[in-house]
Amino acid sequence: MRITNSMLVSNFLHDLNNNLSRISKLQTQMATGRKFANISDDPISTMYSMQARFRLDNLARYQESVKMAKSWLTQAETGVFDLNEVYKSAYETVIDAATDVKTEADRRIMAEYIGQLRDHVLQTLNSTFGNKYIFSGFNTTGSYPGSELEPPYSVDKATGDLWLNGLNLTRYVPNYDPAYDLSLKPGDAGYDAVKEKASMSVLLLAEKFAQKTTDGYDPAYNIDLPPEVDDFDQAKLDAYNAYIAARDLYIADYNADFAANGAEYQALFEKLEGEQIEFWVGTGIKMDAVLNGIGLVGTGPENLYSMLDNLYNDLINGQTVPNIQKSYITQLQNMQSGLLAKSAELGGRMNRLDMLSNRYEMDFINYTQLKSDAEDADLAELIMNFSMAMNVYNAALSSGAMVIQKTLVDFIR
Repeated sequence: MRITNSMLVSNFLHDLNNNLSRISKLQTQMATGRKFANISDDPISTMYSMQARFRLDNLARYQESVKMAKSWLTQAETGVFDLNEVYKSAYETVIDAATDVKTEADRRIMAEYIGQLRDHVLQTLNSTFGNKYIFSGFNTTGSYPGSELEPPYSVDKATGDLWLNGLNLTRYVPNYDPAYDLSLKPGDAGYDAVKEKASMSVLLLAEKFAQKTTDGYDPAYNIDLPPEVDDFDQAKLDAYNAYIAARDLYIADYNADFAANGAEYQALFEKLEGEQIEFWVGTGIKMDAVLNGIGLVGTGPENLYSMLDNLYNDLINGQTVPNIQKSYITQLQNMQSGLLAKSAELGGRMNRLDMLSNRYEMDFINYTQLKSDAEDADLAELIMNFSMAMNVYNAALSSGAMVIQKTLVDFIR
């Protein structure tokens, strides 16, 4: 095969171009610090790099969600702590009030203090974080044209009932059955502890209403006293009869309202119970950021607000020491225990988020290293390879100068 000068020149230029391409690639790697500029440069490293970048993006989003969830939990913990302090103070006040040395004026002062604690409960329940309420699901603050948005928790000034988004929490009693027989005892056929508790709550609502609306009612008065004894008091007996009538009328009205609107109240209750602010804090991991308002406040006459309202009214109305002790000391202790349990629940969530955050920080370091291994070039190796490529290129130029034939121009010059 005959080798012509044009073939030599063509091969020389082809090889020289390959050398320049290699130099360009090495120079690009040194300038960018990356092994590849295109997928075709290193498909395997590109795949590992994309996987690492995808995971790092997810970790960044989850870390942000964890931080936001921790902020919400911090606010919720503060609110629950405030509520626990309120009930601690109320318990101490009841212990102090339940002594015979306290005068009527002293108890009225205590009642005013309980009233302030009660109002603080309402204020705490309407606490906000940003433009959202902490303990009321999806409610937001702000206003719309012509009006301002009302806070989710409100109190009916006429009755003292606590409302949440259209549901009367004080009057609503889950699992209530108007036909249930309260005379049933454990072990009797048809006895149901849940329905019994619900019926007792409705009865307590009726009794509190009757006490508020009946003047002169004395729960300590013995109605079995005959008229001929000195302690007999016709006015107190009449007040007792009026109290019974008011109580029975309340229960009748409650049952009628339950029959007409019970299904609507149940649907609203389930809706509010399902409203929960949640955050995605990991792949397939969704966490409640705060406590549901229904679960925290409760329903019926012994909810967070109404219990203090009832205590306030009993102190104002001069309730006797035994009745105060019987009615409230155990209830206040149970409420404190419940709030401490809620605090522990929030603390457990916070600890879990801390562990997730620590794990994400370690994952971030690991995936950053994987990304670096897949993408980052070894600068020392690049410099060495670049020097070698330049030497090869210069050598190619020198050999090419001898391969290419001289032209007439070279002789003329």
